Amino acid sequence: MKRINKDSSSNYKAGKYSRGNEYGSTKKQFRVNRFKNDSISNSDNEFIKQDNIKFSKPISELFKTLNSLDNKQYGAYKCFTGCCYDYGNGMKLIFDHVQSDPFAPPSKVRVLVDNVLKGKFPSDLFNNKSRQALTNGGYNSPRGGTFSIYVPGQQIIESDSVFINKKQQIEVRLSISLPGQGRRIMGKTAINSFSKVLPRIIDKSTIYTNLNDDRITEFVNCNENQDYLRSLLPSKGLVGFIKNDSILPRASGSSSLPMYSENLVKFKTSKELEVTFELLHGTTVVGMGIPSGITVITGGGYHGKSTLMQGLKLGIYNFIQGDGREFVSTVDTAVSIKAEDGRSIKNCDISAFLDNISKNIETSNFSTEDASGSSSMAASIQEMLEVGATALLMDEDTCATNFLIRDHRMQLLVQKSKEPITPLISLARSLYSKFGLSLIIVIGGCGDYLEIADTVICMEYFVPKVVTEKAQEICINNPTNALNEEREYRTSDGNNKIKQRLVSIPSKIVSKKPPRIKSKKVISLFFDSNPKIIKNNETSNPPDNSQLGLTSPKPLDFTLDEFDGITSKDEYDATSELDLSGLDQLVSSSQTRAIAYILRFLGNSVEKDTMNNVCKLIDSKINENGLDWLSDIVWSKFPDGSLSKPRRFEIAMALNRLRLIEAKLIEME
Repeated sequence: MKRINKDSSSNYKAGKYSRGNEYGSTKKQFRVNRFKNDSISNSDNEFIKQDNIKFSKPISELFKTLNSLDNKQYGAYKCFTGCCYDYGNGMKLIFDHVQSDPFAPPSKVRVLVDNVLKGKFPSDLFNNKSRQALTNGGYNSPRGGTFSIYVPGQQIIESDSVFINKKQQIEVRLSISLPGQGRRIMGKTAINSFSKVLPRIIDKSTIYTNLNDDRITEFVNCNENQDYLRSLLPSKGLVGFIKNDSILPRASGSSSLPMYSENLVKFKTSKELEVTFELLHGTTVVGMGIPSGITVITGGGYHGKSTLMQGLKLGIYNFIQGDGREFVSTVDTAVSIKAEDGRSIKNCDISAFLDNISKNIETSNFSTEDASGSSSMAASIQEMLEVGATALLMDEDTCATNFLIRDHRMQLLVQKSKEPITPLISLARSLYSKFGLSLIIVIGGCGDYLEIADTVICMEYFVPKVVTEKAQEICINNPTNALNEEREYRTSDGNNKIKQRLVSIPSKIVSKKPPRIKSKKVISLFFDSNPKIIKNNETSNPPDNSQLGLTSPKPLDFTLDEFDGITSKDEYDATSELDLSGLDQLVSSSQTRAIAYILRFLGNSVEKDTMNNVCKLIDSKINENGLDWLSDIVWSKFPDGSLSKPRRFEIAMALNRLRLIEAKLIEME
C-alpha cells in the first residue's frame, strides 16, 4: 500500500520516509543523511530536531484527521509519521514511527512535557542522574490503543525511556498499538486514546503536583545516597558494604523481588567488620564492610554464602526503595568471573596462568574458539585487568576447580613439570600487591584458600561471623602439604605490566543486517562472508575513520528484508550469535540492546585501538551525550526508548566474546 501524503494533516516529505530515495532502492532504508561532525547531542537528533518542533500543529488537527480516517485502510495511519501536535498546555506529542499494519511492531511516540509550564518539578530533584519511569505498565485496550513503556527492574540504571532533556522538558517515550479492527482504522477509538487516555497517563506520572512529593524526594535522596556510599568505599579501604537489615534473599530463583516470609533472616553484621557511614541528607548507615585484599566467604550448604555473593555482584547498581538491597554496595570496578566452556578467546596473554601447553600452542598470544573452563577464566581475568577492574567476585560452584587449586594428592600424581596450569591460589596475592586486584571468593570445599585469606567470613544460618583467626590457626595446626607456593604474576616476556591489545570489529558484521537483540543475553549477528560492505548491489571498502569514534562514518544503506550472506552453515552456526550468558552483572535486556547498537557502531570503524580506549570512548560518549548518541550514530530512524547504559566492563566482556573480533597484542615498552 502506498503511503498517504496529506498536506493538511502531516509534515511528511517525500524522500526521507518514501519507498524510493536518491539511491533508487525500493526497500526501507536506514537514514542516509549523516552529521559531518561528531558533536552529537540529545538535541541534534535526525528524527525530529528540537528546534523543528515550532512547526507543530494543534492537537485538534490530529483528532480531525483521525475522525476522517475512521474505517479507512490501516496503512493510512502512516500520514502521521514525523508529525508533532501541541496540546496547548505545555504538552506535545510526536509520532516518530507509525506501524504499517495492526500486526506489526507498535508505533513509537514521544511526549514532551514543559517542566516550567506543566511539569513543575523542582530543579533540585533532577540535578543528578536519577530517572523516574512510568512503572504502571501503561493502558490496555483489546483492539489497539495500548500504551506501553520500557519498565525498569529493581536496579536504577540510566535509560532513555523517561528523562529530562537539554531543554529541561520531561521526555517520555512510549509505544502504542494504534487501534484497528481487521485492517481498518478505528479512528474514534484512537481519538479517545490521544484525547483522554494519554493525557491522563502523563498527568498522573509527570506532573509534580499530582505526585507524592515526599516519596519523590525520598526516592531521589536514596538514589543519591547509594552513589555517595559507593564513592566512599575506597577511602575506607573497602570493596563492599552490606547494611544491617538488608534483605538479600529473593522471592524465587526467577524473581528479583525481595523475599517476605516468616523465615526471612535480615542481614546483621559481625562486630569485627562493623562500619558506620555518614551519608547525605542526614542519613547514617551501619553494616558490614568487606576490606580490600583476599576475602573468603565460607559456611555450610544453604547457609547463605551464594546469596551474599549475589548481593555483592549486583552491588554495583543502585536499587529502588523497598528492594532490600538499597545499601548493598560494591565498588563499581568489581567484576564477576566464572568458567565459560566453549567461549572464544582472541590473542590474549594468559601465560601467567597457563604455560607450556604444547609446542603448537602459544599461551603468550592465546586464541581459541573452544575454551576450557580454566583457559576461559584465565582469559577473563586478563581481559578485565586490561580495562581497569579492581576486584574479582567468584563462586567456587561456577569456577573450574583445576584453575582454583591442585590438592596435595593431585600434585603427587601429576608432577609440576607436566601441569601447565598455575592455579589462582598461587597468584592471587601477587595480583593484589601489583595491581590492587582484590578477590572475594565463595569457598565450600577448597580449604587451602584459608591460608592466603586476609579475611574469612563464615555464614551460619544466614548470619556472618568473622573466623579469620580460627582459620589461620587451623592452617597452622593442620598443614595440607600441598605445594601452593606464592608466585609472582609475570607475563611471558618477564614484564609484570598488563598487556594491552589493539582490537577492531570487522565491517562484515554489519554488511547485511545490523546486530539485533534476540533475548536478554543473546545478540543475533547477520553478516556476509565477503568482508566488503554491500551497498546498492555494489561493493565498497568500509568507511575510514581517522580516529575511532571521533568522526562519524559515512552512511550505509542497510536493507531490512533479506539475508543470504552466509555461504557455510557451519560458519553461521559458529558465529551467528553473541552469547552473553556468562555476564552475571548484565541485568537488563535494554543493556543488551545497547551493546547491539555499540557493535553496529564499531562495525563501521576500521581504525584499531586498545580495548580499554574503545570502552572508555563509548562510556564517555554516552555520559556526554546520553543514550540517544547510540540511536543516532547507528542511523536509527527514531529514538529507541528501550536502551539502558551498560558498564564499560560489560561492553568489554561482550566484545571479547565476539568470535569475529580482530585483536593484536601490543609490544610493551
